[in-house]
Amino acid sequence: MVTDNPPSCPACAWPLTPPASCHPSSEGAVRYVRCICGQWLVLQRDAVIGTAGPTAFAAP
Repeated sequence: MVTDNPPSCPACAWPLTPPASCHPSSEGAVRYVRCICGQWLVLQRDAVIGTAGPTAFAAP
């Protein structure tokens, strides 16, 4: 699904890169993306549904 507002990282707001891994599920494909800030993101239907690991992004 292509949207006008592609998903971005909740830690740094950078647009997401292509998925490192993609797996089918009964709810739609689950994608795993590594952001440039170091955060691993879990996406389903172009929505971030989870994160894992630390981020190199320094919060204000």
